[in-house]
Amino acid sequence: MKKGTIIKLVIALFFVVSGIGAAVNAAKSGETFGNTVGPLMVGLVIAAALVAWALLPLRKRSAGMQAAAQVQQGSSEKYRFAVAGLFYREEALFSVAQRHKDFGIADADFIQKHGSGRAVYEWNLKLSSKVELVPEPTNEHDPNAIAVYVDGAHVGYVPASETGEVRELLAAPCSVRGWIAGGARKKVVNGRVVTEASDLNMYVEIEQEA
Repeated sequence: MKKGTIIKLVIALFFVVSGIGAAVNAAKSGETFGNTVGPLMVGLVIAAALVAWALLPLRKRSAGMQAAAQVQQGSSEKYRFAVAGLFYREEALFSVAQRHKDFGIADADFIQKHGSGRAVYEWNLKLSSKVELVPEPTNEHDPNAIAVYVDGAHVGYVPASETGEVRELLAAPCSVRGWIAGGARKKVVNGRVVTEASDLNMYVEIEQEA
C-alpha cells in the first residue's frame, strides 16, 4: 500500500473519531437527538468519501494486473502466462529455439545493420514452433500440473497458481503460441557492440476461438 493511500486512510479515521467525540460531547451537554447524531454523520460521510478516494488507485492497479493476464478482443479471449521451471530446462528450450542470425556476425557488420541502438536477442522460437500444454494427472508432486512442450521438448510448467484458469481455457477450442523474452542480447552503444545478459523467460498465450 502506498504512502499516499495510508495518509488518506489516517485522515478518514481522524474524521470518524472526531465525529464520535463531537456526538458524545453533545449528548453529555443535553443536546437534542439531531444535534447529537449530526456531527457523527458528517464525520462518517467525510470518512467514507476519503476511504473511497484512497482505495480507487488500488482498484485501478488490480484491474491493470488482471488485464495483463487476460486481454479481451471482440469475441476472442487471450490469456498469457510466464512458463515456470524454465531455469531447470534451458537446455531443452535451446534445443528447439532459433538463434538470431545476426548474433554471431562481426561487430562491424552488426553496427552497420543495427546501429540504431535497438537490442538484438540471441534466442527466440521459430514461427512454426508447436507449443502444447499437457496435463500431468500422475505427477507425484502436483496432480494438477500442466507441462509446457515446444516441438516435443518439455521446457517447463504452467505456474501452479494458474493451472485452474488454463485448464478451463483448454476445455474449449483454442490456439496456443509461445515466445522467448530476455536472455543474452547485443546492441550498439556509442559506436561499439555491447553484449548484455538478462533473465531468460518464456511466455505462452492461449487464444480461444471465436
